Order: sequence, then structure tokens, then C-alpha cells
Amino acid sequence: VVRYERDAQGNKVAPHRIQWRFLPIHSACALNPPASFLRKLVTAYPDGPRTLDDQGLLPLHYACGAKCSREAIYCLLMNFPP
Repeated sequence: VVRYERDAQGNKVAPHRIQWRFLPIHSACALNPPASFLRKLVTAYPDGPRTLDDQGLLPLHYACGAKCSREAIYCLLMNFPP
């Protein structure tokens, strides 16, 4: 998911001016999802748990901030390279 900077009329200011960028797994982790949903996201995109967003944060950071379940945190950790 990418959001570009826009002017007052809603037009993109410049294609290279990104306001924020993240994967669906980042967004999901911020909303305290069930671990079963995270497993589906990881299955769909295995690199997701180790991908940084535009702020340098991992999905794990969002999951901890949202106080996700231990099972959800475990899912992220087990799908992260050693």
C-alpha cells in the first residue's frame, strides 16, 4: 500500500513523493488480528514478516504496539529468518 503526497485538488504532487508505504501485514498487525489471519498473510507473501515499511518498522513492531496475542507474535517470529 502506498500513499503519495497530493495537492489541495487531490492530484499527486510528484510520483516520487511518497507519504507512506507498507504491506497489508503491517496494517493488519496494527489492528490486533487473529493469528489465523496473519498465517494466511504469511502464506500469501512469505517475505512479509521481514519487510520494513517506509519508517523502518517490521510487522512485529506494529503487532507489539497493538498488543497482539502471543500466538500472533509467535507466528511473526517463526516466519522471520534466524
